[in-house]
Amino acid sequence: MKPSHAIPAAQFLFCLLMLVASLYFEYFVKLTPCALCIVQRIIVMFLLSISFANWLLRENLKARLYFIVLGISGCLIGISLALRHVWMQFHPELFSGATCLPNISYMLKMFSVVDTITAIIKHGGADCAQVQWALLGVSMPGWLFLGYVILLTTYVYSAICSRNN
Repeated sequence: MKPSHAIPAAQFLFCLLMLVASLYFEYFVKLTPCALCIVQRIIVMFLLSISFANWLLRENLKARLYFIVLGISGCLIGISLALRHVWMQFHPELFSGATCLPNISYMLKMFSVVDTITAIIKHGGADCAQVQWALLGVSMPGWLFLGYVILLTTYVYSAICSRNN
């Protein structure tokens, strides 16, 4: 199997693992995701769908390059959101008096998608600055950052392999 065929499948499985892990922590460990966690989950679902489409259309070079560009873009957005989230967790004193944002579904009813996401990224809230879980001293947004970096590396590698074909 060519690397250009195996990588989208591995990307899909990796994104699926990230999504299943987030659902496990929410529904079995009973950790309530903050607004930034939900936005990052949406990014993971976007990357999951991109990797699946890339895997299905792996024989079409134009489609593969299109999905690689979308994947790289999604990873860069995810990395920036994860870094913002980690930064918030390293500076909880800045958010100690902050009130939590309204429920995302309520915000989407009252504001546009862009305004809702901008508010989440800019303001976060006291719940976004809390570390609810950590493994080896790294919080969940830190692990998401690592996951996005791994995915970004695979997308860049896919671009290089596609260019050589």
